[in-house]
Amino acid sequence: MLSYEAYEKSVFDWLMSKHQADNNFTFTVRQSATKNSETDYFIGTQRSGYFATTFWSIPVNFPGSSGDAMSLIFVLGESTYTYYFEFTQTQDPKDDQNRAVLNLIKTIKEPLVEKYKLARKINETAKMYTIRIAGLKENYVSLEAMYQDIDGQLADIIAIVDLGILSVKQSIQRFTAHRVTPQEFVSLINKLNQRVEKHHAIIKEIGGEETSVNTETFANSIPMQLNQILYGPPGTGKTYNSINLALSIIEGKSETELSLEDRTSLKARYQRYVDSGQILFTTFHQSMSYEDFVEGIKPRFHETDDGSKQLIYEVESGLFKIACAHAAYNTYLELHSNEETPASAELVGKFNSGAFQKAMANQDIQGKPVVLIIDEINRGNVSAIFGELITLIEESKRAGRDEALEVILPYSKQKFSVPSNLYLIGTMNTADRSVEALDTALRRRFAFEEMMPKAELLGDIIIENINLQHVLSRINNRIKVLLDKDHQIGHSYLINVQSRRDLTHAFNNCIVPLLKEYFYRDEEKIALVLGPGFVEIENDNFSGDLFPDFERIRKPQYKPKLNVLEVPEENIIDALNQLIG
Repeated sequence: MLSYEAYEKSVFDWLMSKHQADNNFTFTVRQSATKNSETDYFIGTQRSGYFATTFWSIPVNFPGSSGDAMSLIFVLGESTYTYYFEFTQTQDPKDDQNRAVLNLIKTIKEPLVEKYKLARKINETAKMYTIRIAGLKENYVSLEAMYQDIDGQLADIIAIVDLGILSVKQSIQRFTAHRVTPQEFVSLINKLNQRVEKHHAIIKEIGGEETSVNTETFANSIPMQLNQILYGPPGTGKTYNSINLALSIIEGKSETELSLEDRTSLKARYQRYVDSGQILFTTFHQSMSYEDFVEGIKPRFHETDDGSKQLIYEVESGLFKIACAHAAYNTYLELHSNEETPASAELVGKFNSGAFQKAMANQDIQGKPVVLIIDEINRGNVSAIFGELITLIEESKRAGRDEALEVILPYSKQKFSVPSNLYLIGTMNTADRSVEALDTALRRRFAFEEMMPKAELLGDIIIENINLQHVLSRINNRIKVLLDKDHQIGHSYLINVQSRRDLTHAFNNCIVPLLKEYFYRDEEKIALVLGPGFVEIENDNFSGDLFPDFERIRKPQYKPKLNVLEVPEENIIDALNQLIG
């Protein structure tokens, strides 16, 4: 029979093994600690004999966290182990979010109780509405047997809850709920690492007794996601958030922590990393090629001794190869740390010569991360741009990994492999038609994080009694019916609006042109989205006697022509009042 600490460790290792098999499998771990719980993996206490995790991010005011609302709970008995799933929420919700969570739990009740046994009867009149789903057995002596049973239930329960979340979101647009994303998961693990490391440092400083927890278990438990793409409609902050994500990777801070910092400070630090070569940025476009991105033969003029110029062709390294050179050099520095950093051209030359290969191949060495941000990754011909390197960017195929691969580059004829400390962040606009052509091979090698409009971020922005949250929600609800969710309007178009003038500019120069692109030559649908304040009916002289009469030819029916207006500043408030309805 394991101790409470060993039980926690076993559950954590089991869940981590599931994550390592599937990067999209995520769960939560303890983020803060009270005395004697500094090295705990999960929420819970040894005194109570139980701890819990969850698989969703669902902020609520009461109970205190999403872990309280939906939990997988592990119990340590006197001689056995037990688990159960619990879904609970107050029956006296104080806001829309809590009301939506209560709605969700009641929505998933029927499919849950149809399939699984209740651990206790549901009390419909209690202060807390609680569904407790029992484990497949009452008690377990073998943890392996328990994990197998949980596996059988977990996939079903996650599917039931995810479907319930979608159902509730259709009726309550502002409901915030989603599976813990890979990026959120990395932040949770990083914070867990930092807490444990800080605890060990304090214990060591005061000469106290170390706990039995091995900090390497935390630090090495999960690498940051190597390849990831932020995708969503325009204006949802994909490029904006790629900066935070890059800083999170380099500085080991969670994105939540970084979001609390001053944006000017973040941008300054980002620029310093750009200047040092630790962050590189590019934008894909239709003309981008393998020769631009990896390497290619480029012409240049060479001045001879007699002063004349001669046209020669040389192999030139592209941005991806330069990023790999910086990453490889950072790994190399872990072995000769006092060496002065060479200029970028010299650094790439050393990389091409194989000077860093030995360090890259060492599994025990991990250099400082280098981040390559690829904005609008879907606008280029991805399969042509990456070429044979599409295989090498996989985590398991990176240099120093068990299944490491290298290729011979076609122009330089040099051996090439991708360093394990190079991180790729792409952004992708789902409203762009080129999304459909995105290479399937790329889809399989990147983790995708959806970024949708967050109208709730505009809740505090009110211009002359116009709440911009209501405006954006109304627009997007209409777009989802007329088009789809991938063509919504992002919150960033309105996030900085402070005046009537800003509001006018945002609509006339950003939102209306975007809608014209979405609904090309279909002013009627634009009118349905924006309301009568943004369109005018063009009067014409069309009448029934304009065309001659024929026995078998039907005259065209009168259809008024609509013109989408550029609304003047003095009329914008009235137009938006008509939009909201």
